[in-house]
Amino acid sequence: SKICKRVITKHINKEFINELIRCFLYFPSKNIFIRIKELLRHEFSKFRYYYGLKRILCKTENPSERILFYSYWLGPGSSAAIRMKIKLRSKIKVDVISRAHGSDLYQYAHTSNYLPYLKQNIKKLDLVVPISDHGFNYLKLLKHTPKIKLARLGIIDFNTNNNLPTRNKIFNIISCSYLNSIKQVHFIIEALSLIDDIPI
Repeated sequence: SKICKRVITKHINKEFINELIRCFLYFPSKNIFIRIKELLRHEFSKFRYYYGLKRILCKTENPSERILFYSYWLGPGSSAAIRMKIKLRSKIKVDVISRAHGSDLYQYAHTSNYLPYLKQNIKKLDLVVPISDHGFNYLKLLKHTPKIKLARLGIIDFNTNNNLPTRNKIFNIISCSYLNSIKQVHFIIEALSLIDDIPI
C-alpha cells in the first residue's frame, strides 16, 4: 500500500499510464494483478535509483563533458539511468549501458509473462550487453534494438599452471549459481572430473 500511494501521488505520468495499459494486453489475462504489482514495484525502485543518481550528480563539483551510466541488470536501474539521461540531454552527453542476463530479459520466464518497460528501455539504451549467445540472438530479433555486444561472465585465463590458489593443499572451487539447467552448473562437475593430478 505504501508503494502504491507513493507511485500514484508522485510519479504518475504519460509513460506510466502507457505501461499500465500494456499490463492489460499481456497474456494470460488472469495474471493482470501480478503484472500491476510488478509495475508498481519497478516504478518505486526506479525512482529510488533515480534520486540516488541525482544526489551523486549534485555532489559532483566538476562534471565532465560526458557521463556513462552502467547497469548490471536490465531492470529498474536501467530505467532510472534512462530517465536521468532524458533529463540531462540538453546539458551534457549521457550514455546508458546495461547488461542483460535471464530473468531481466525474458518475459516468458515469468509467470506473468511481463517485465515492466522492457521493450521501451531496450530501444532507449545506447548499448545492451547480454551474457549469452541465446540472449544476444533474442535481442537481435527485437525491433529497434540498439547496439548489442556479447560479454560472457567470468574471468580471463591467468595461465596459473601449477600455481593454483589453495587452502590446506586442496584446490577449492565455489559456484554461486542457482542449480537449474539453464545455468549449466553440471559442466563444472564434468570438467573437474577430468582432472586427476591435484586434489579438488
